[in-house]
Amino acid sequence: MLISFSVSNFRSFGEEVTLNMVASKKLSDHQNHLVPIGETGESVVRCALIYGPNAAGKSNLIKAMNYAQQAIRGNYRVRTLETFRFDRRFVRAPAAE
Repeated sequence: MLISFSVSNFRSFGEEVTLNMVASKKLSDHQNHLVPIGETGESVVRCALIYGPNAAGKSNLIKAMNYAQQAIRGNYRVRTLETFRFDRRFVRAPAAE
């Protein structure tokens, strides 16, 4: 289960961006949409929607998740990684953490 996913220096993402599936307190009245995690009292949402204008990074977020999945499974090739190219600070920075 994916609870939180962060990416930086990958394709169109320079600074770190996080997709967090932990439910906010506002959703406490909608328990049928939540999945409890552990004994912490916290819950995660069952699904998420990624939306935004063209060229906002929606597809690149999915590509970063796919890259992470391949890395976990041991199927990735480092030379295929595309880092953020619009800022020199990211040239030698770690990618897709």
